[in-house]
Amino acid sequence: MSNKTPGPGLLLPDDPPDTEKTTAMVIAQKKVAIESALSAYLPQDSIGNVVRIWEEKYALQPTFALQRFLNEFCNNETLRSQRSQILQSLIRALSGADGRPLEGGTSSAIAAMAASVATPAAVNNAAVQCCTRLIESVFSRTPGDMHVKMRLYLIGNLPGMKLPPASVRALQAWLSQQYRIPADISIEDKALRHLVNLAYISLCEFLGPVKADQLLHEAVVLTESAVPDYPVRNLL
Repeated sequence: MSNKTPGPGLLLPDDPPDTEKTTAMVIAQKKVAIESALSAYLPQDSIGNVVRIWEEKYALQPTFALQRFLNEFCNNETLRSQRSQILQSLIRALSGADGRPLEGGTSSAIAAMAASVATPAAVNNAAVQCCTRLIESVFSRTPGDMHVKMRLYLIGNLPGMKLPPASVRALQAWLSQQYRIPADISIEDKALRHLVNLAYISLCEFLGPVKADQLLHEAVVLTESAVPDYPVRNLL
């Protein structure tokens, strides 16, 4: 057996690769974020058990899996009645812990994200404005907390769209916290059409194709009059 000391740049057998270290760091950050979000709804002595369930079963799952995670602990009337609020709190918390260091804690991370994607400036990209207005019109016409489920579905599919990181962050913030997309964010029409298509797919899953077609048609008509600078039907 050799007793040679590994040279510079070599990993010892016990040293995890950088990707594993990064994943572990992100999971640790998300745990802190989840604990913070759940503290408003769960007793302190039960939060640890709930977070362990998330870590064991959902930590590496897409954001849409939060729906299944909620099923794990929303097991009484009070929590079931707060399900929508809990879900939105988790989305907000995780959007600030998704791969970015939590320097100064969860609150500062969320604030930093908000500062990076939220701006009072109006969107100057007519296609982006038209797309967001159309999807928001769809959200506003869905019953109950269905819009929350649709937001999660869209957020979970953003990584597969292969957009620039800044565009992904802007869309995440718009979908999870309803921040306006910054004026300097430009997204290709092809990607916007894909986003609208995903929204339609989720509508069909929740309402069925007949009601989904009717609801989308109403949203298109409203968007045509609200955003005349861009032909909304280019997104269909």
